[in-house]
Amino acid sequence: MKQHVTSGIYRIVNTVTNTTYIGSSIRTEHRLKNHKYQLVKGIHNNNHLQNSWIKHGPTSFDFELLVECDERNLAQREQEFIDAYFLHDLPLYNQKPCAESRAAFPFSDDVRAKISASLKGKPKPSLRGIPLSAERRAKIGSAHKGRVHSVGQREKQAASLRGRSLSPEHREKIGRAGMGRIVSPKTRAKIARSNTGKVSPTKGIAKSPETRAKISAALTGRKLSPEHCQKIGMMKKGKPSPTKGRKASPETRAKLSAAHTGVKLSAAHRAAQSLGKMGHHRGIGKKASLETRMKMSASHLLRSAIRKAKETP
Repeated sequence: MKQHVTSGIYRIVNTVTNTTYIGSSIRTEHRLKNHKYQLVKGIHNNNHLQNSWIKHGPTSFDFELLVECDERNLAQREQEFIDAYFLHDLPLYNQKPCAESRAAFPFSDDVRAKISASLKGKPKPSLRGIPLSAERRAKIGSAHKGRVHSVGQREKQAASLRGRSLSPEHREKIGRAGMGRIVSPKTRAKIARSNTGKVSPTKGIAKSPETRAKISAALTGRKLSPEHCQKIGMMKKGKPSPTKGRKASPETRAKLSAAHTGVKLSAAHRAAQSLGKMGHHRGIGKKASLETRMKMSASHLLRSAIRKAKETP
């Protein structure tokens, strides 16, 4: 939703001394916000106005639009208001008796390019540390609600972020901010719908040994809660194993063998395996064919003969 932009003459009034600052802008809302930001930060270029702000406090100042007008007439209308104040000997914060609107003298393309190059790489002014009122938060929220970025704007944002690496301190702050955060079921459903049918961005990308080691260290000793285990079991129920039908390579077999060599299961683990397999014997409910029965009979006879041969002195 595009915000309404007002071009006109504005004023900042000290309600204690009735002293006024007259100004003009093609974006009065933005200009007044910028004035307030500079005054709060103590960096306003008008020393008289800044000192009055410090002395009387923010609650003693009103920011208001006087009149809307075409941007081509801004300098003329601003001068009329300044002349009227001087004529009636009313106090002004304006340091010069003439209007200084840039709207009547727009920057050339060369000047714009120089300003852009000089500001590139410098941090933008921030409102961090300045508490926002509930009314202002609501206004910001309503202004951004339903706003859709164009394809060109998305491409610009993606290009500006591409290849950007976060510092360890920045990563740690993000981690701390998200720690313990619980995502609502509604948000989970939205994320699932948005990712349905999409290919994982890390698919086919081999992880480096350092990344594997980090993942392994993060998961080592981690124990899942019974609720978590139950959720995983319910999710996998009725689904075939992802490794079903796949043959492990000799290298993978050797790794698995080495990983399990010397591993002793606890009594509790053995009991859990026994309970898990109970009632799940592969032969229950199946009728063996005549050929299978003959093979099993021959196998039993052979094992019996070998056993007897070993027992005979």
